[in-house]
Amino acid sequence: MGNTHSATNGVLQRSSLYNQCQDPFIRRLARQFAVQDRAALGALSQDQVVDAMKKLKQYPDPEAVERHFPSADLDHDGRVKFDEFVTLVHLLMRHPELQHIFERYLHSGKRRRIAVFHRLSCSRPKPTEKMPLELFCSFVDREQGEKKLDGNWLQEVLGGGTVIDSLSFGHLLCHSRNGWTRPLHSTTWQDMTRPLCYYWILAHHNLDDCGAYAQALLQGARCLQIDCWDGFDGEPVVWHGYTMQTKLLFRDVVRTIATYAFQTSPYPVILSLDVRCGLAQQERLAFYLTTILGERLKTLPEPGLPVNNAWENSPEGLKWCVLVKGRVNPTTTDPRNHEPMEDTLSPTLAPTLSALTWMESVEIHSFEERLATARPSEVTSLSDEAALTFSQLPLVVQLNARCFTHVYPSNARIDNTNYNPMPMYSA
Repeated sequence: MGNTHSATNGVLQRSSLYNQCQDPFIRRLARQFAVQDRAALGALSQDQVVDAMKKLKQYPDPEAVERHFPSADLDHDGRVKFDEFVTLVHLLMRHPELQHIFERYLHSGKRRRIAVFHRLSCSRPKPTEKMPLELFCSFVDREQGEKKLDGNWLQEVLGGGTVIDSLSFGHLLCHSRNGWTRPLHSTTWQDMTRPLCYYWILAHHNLDDCGAYAQALLQGARCLQIDCWDGFDGEPVVWHGYTMQTKLLFRDVVRTIATYAFQTSPYPVILSLDVRCGLAQQERLAFYLTTILGERLKTLPEPGLPVNNAWENSPEGLKWCVLVKGRVNPTTTDPRNHEPMEDTLSPTLAPTLSALTWMESVEIHSFEERLATARPSEVTSLSDEAALTFSQLPLVVQLNARCFTHVYPSNARIDNTNYNPMPMYSA
């Protein structure tokens, strides 16, 4: 009887949250808090917080959740009450890069271009300060050239509110509705049964945390660059070598990919592995790929079996699959026998890792030679400078219909900017 009474009180307390909250965003948080708190404990675990944020279309970095959860859990009991939950969500949803823009429009009615925004010398706005909806519409008009916003979309995002705080400001700007693509292109209307090498594949490189990998996948990336290096305690790390980039545990990156790979698209995800670690930790790479990805990890058939079936190698035939791109060990029996790639710290690969490779990296010595031996599961990598030089050659156009060409930013791009893809698109 006592347990029933306690649970009833918990339900009543959670229901009262809706009446107490004037802020529409807080009401949405209260609603999700109540949904997740099924046991009426009045508090949520770390996993429940992540689930609640996903319902709010927010996908936090798992490392950020691990980092901020203890600071929000004031009782140190492994759960957060509603006020602690609100604090944690605010920490996880901040967009520091947008804060200065919000402040400028909040404190000034004058028109200024985003390109010349500088750090404010004035004090930060208080958390309670809001931007009127009319001022946000003015921002969109001046900076994005949109004369009229969809009122239904605004009300949906704001929950019926008429003012915007800094969190809602960032959410509106990062919302899919605010993207640059046409709504027609949000659905698949092309023929997806051709060989995979017929298609342009969006690739991301040098991502600096697990949240960035998640965000890249949610924004449509289907190929992720993963540089693998020896780490401490026998655990391989993901790191853009000899830079100040954060070192990430390989297993955490793979877990993030397993979680977010197919939330926005069912088509295959390619993991472009640049293996710079020794044989022992290569075994760990293979272990994590097989145990975490499971049946979603696609490998080529055994030597001697056909691998050129067009439908099996198409986006449609490879739905929900994860493909590993990288080098393979040359053998006398494997039909994928090519010279090993140079410019690597690992002269050979662990057999377990080599066996997982679906898309083999192959060096190019001449376009004629590659065209004669190219297979749909092979890929040649070119820097953007080399690709720009060769993109209009007839042999390159023919080669792209037979196998993959991976174009990566030149080493001369020290500022990590992207190259212009249009010349390659037109090849």
